[in-house]
Amino acid sequence: MANDGTVKIGTELDKSGLSKGLSGLGGFAKKGFSVIGSAAAGAAKIATGAIAAVGTSLAGLGAAGVKYNASIQQYETSFEVMTGSAEKAAQVIDELKKVGAATPFELPELADTTQLLMNYGFTADEAMDKMMMLGDISQGSADKMSRIAMAYGQMSSAGKVSLEDVKQMIEAGFNPLQEISESTGESMDSLYDRISKGTISVDEITASMQRATSEGGKYYKSMEKQSQTINGMISTLKDNAQQLLGEVVQPITESVGSTLLPAAIDAVEQLTEAFKTGGTEGLIGAGSKIISNLLLGIAKSLPNLITAAADVIQSITENLTGNLPQIMSSGEQILEALVSGILSVAGSLAELAFHIISELASHLIQSAPELLN
Repeated sequence: MANDGTVKIGTELDKSGLSKGLSGLGGFAKKGFSVIGSAAAGAAKIATGAIAAVGTSLAGLGAAGVKYNASIQQYETSFEVMTGSAEKAAQVIDELKKVGAATPFELPELADTTQLLMNYGFTADEAMDKMMMLGDISQGSADKMSRIAMAYGQMSSAGKVSLEDVKQMIEAGFNPLQEISESTGESMDSLYDRISKGTISVDEITASMQRATSEGGKYYKSMEKQSQTINGMISTLKDNAQQLLGEVVQPITESVGSTLLPAAIDAVEQLTEAFKTGGTEGLIGAGSKIISNLLLGIAKSLPNLITAAADVIQSITENLTGNLPQIMSSGEQILEALVSGILSVAGSLAELAFHIISELASHLIQSAPELLN
């Protein structure tokens, strides 16, 4: 029988009736306290979970920022080796960051293509210029850009245009022969014949790429147009977010590279040497010393960490306070737009509702005899 939430105590004036009634009351109280306890435990669990989720998210963001900075550092080192100048390498990275923040491409994709072209003999500036053309031609596709860059780099390095390189470009979405034919009026048969004879120059292919990406060309500002699509905006947002995280955790990244990792490497070397010379006892002794030094270092660094955290909180507070008028203004604009949108469709919604009700009533009246039967 269903429980309606009431307590029913037997009224018979005998032992069994009283026992039965008290038992019912006890059971109901037990269930009530159980529900209350479960609710409190659930609330505590939700709060704990929320705090843990925030902590995990912050840790994940920090790790992502450090990873991004590590990749930037790797690219900077690579460009420094390829250009012979740390200053030039930093300049290339800055330019690539700007391109990544304004196009559907992410910085690693742009850096890889630029390095690929440099490996085929282009200078850093030449590779950047060619990469921008290839970005427009590939219409935001990193895979296509890489394939066209490889074909173009191969023909540029060899100093001649092969049919295989042209086919590779065509398969990736760009037909330089068609562009040359449309621009100069030369037939495709003639162009293929010249390829077989080796008389088409790399400069002609380069000129076709320049025309295709210049004003009036088929791929003019293609990256900019692709950046306005949903996928393009998501990619741009991701690149901007990564750059922001990288800036925020830059001090942590520097600490990891200058202090934490060297200390960890040194600690492992100490443990290895201690085990070789002193066995297990030597390993335990060295480990204890390392842990003591670690705790001492944390204790010494704690005031600085607290100060840094306070500075971050103060900076966020100041920024929010300074931008409060703009935030409020934006909120008011959003609210006005929302209300305006609701009012603009209110009449249509009312008309639609009236139409639905009328149609429903009409069908009910028509179906009344069958429904009564």
